[in-house]
Amino acid sequence: QADGIAAQTVTAALTPDGRRLTTVHADGTATVWDVSDRARPVERATVRVREGDIGMAAVSPAGDVIAAGGLTDGARVTITDVSDPSAPEPLGGVPGGEPDGRMTFSPDGRTLALDVGAYAVMLWDITGPHRPSPVSLLDGRDWVEAITYSPDGRTVAVGEGRSAVLWDVTDQAKPVRLATLEGHSDAVLTAAFSPDGRTLATGSADRTTAVWNLAGRARRQAILTGTRAPVWSVAFGPDGRTLLTGSRDGSVAFWDVGEPSGPIRMTSMRRASLGSKSLLPHPDGRTLTAGGGEPGGRRAVLWDYSSLIALRDEPAAVACRAAGGSFPPDEWAAYLPEAAYQPVNSVPSAARIAR
Repeated sequence: QADGIAAQTVTAALTPDGRRLTTVHADGTATVWDVSDRARPVERATVRVREGDIGMAAVSPAGDVIAAGGLTDGARVTITDVSDPSAPEPLGGVPGGEPDGRMTFSPDGRTLALDVGAYAVMLWDITGPHRPSPVSLLDGRDWVEAITYSPDGRTVAVGEGRSAVLWDVTDQAKPVRLATLEGHSDAVLTAAFSPDGRTLATGSADRTTAVWNLAGRARRQAILTGTRAPVWSVAFGPDGRTLLTGSRDGSVAFWDVGEPSGPIRMTSMRRASLGSKSLLPHPDGRTLTAGGGEPGGRRAVLWDYSSLIALRDEPAAVACRAAGGSFPPDEWAAYLPEAAYQPVNSVPSAARIAR
């Protein structure tokens, strides 16, 4: 884990290869970590990316650019090149931005979607970061609490009041409002697409998470309940089957949504050291980086959840290991009737499962 001076984490991001973690803090700084060895993360640098406090921030997918907005109404959003963490370079900025609002980069890093207030999201072309140019406006009907791109960059989901609005931005100059997903009883605070882009998860202040099927006509497939606080972060694991939800009380829940109409809550955890505002599943499918949400803290914690996935995917093997070997046929039939009997030497080993 990583600790530092008191400065709450505003956002965190992991590069697609899982090697670089960036945490952006409310005091105007950002820390770049090398997490190639997830058991021994190395701090590469802590740099200043904005003078004054940060209310919102976003990190480009490559981890080389940070956009940061201040808490003053109408403050300029700064753009900083951190490709060399030891020598950050201010590039420019864009005007406006809602204090403590939301923004995100497109998957290719060429566009910044920014909450500009007045129920609207502005798309900025930052391919020339010294002179960004406005592209188009996603004009909404309620307060914006979440913005996220689909993996292919062709769709933007905006948490707008109690709804999630889908925009087709294939032609960014002419965005098209595709659908409005309704069903939450309070504000949509977060949203995430599955890796294949066919499913959307939305977390709400109503303490539920909704799972939406976007194939064909968008429709809600499930509602995940049992959370005791507003859901302010959601993320899919790389398998598209594991969904993680983080709540304002610091708890994180792991869900199996392989069958979207019948999701299963696999486990949940809540610890004082656990941040749940930024949930970043590693591409290895067994490591989670969690951070944010701690008042005055800028901690990021790496969790190994491989045993949970092994239990879900290979329950018979896990049961056999716990029992010290394979069950006799009669006990197997009693406890695992849904699976064909496997003698001990045919059950996958722990090493094989871990891989």
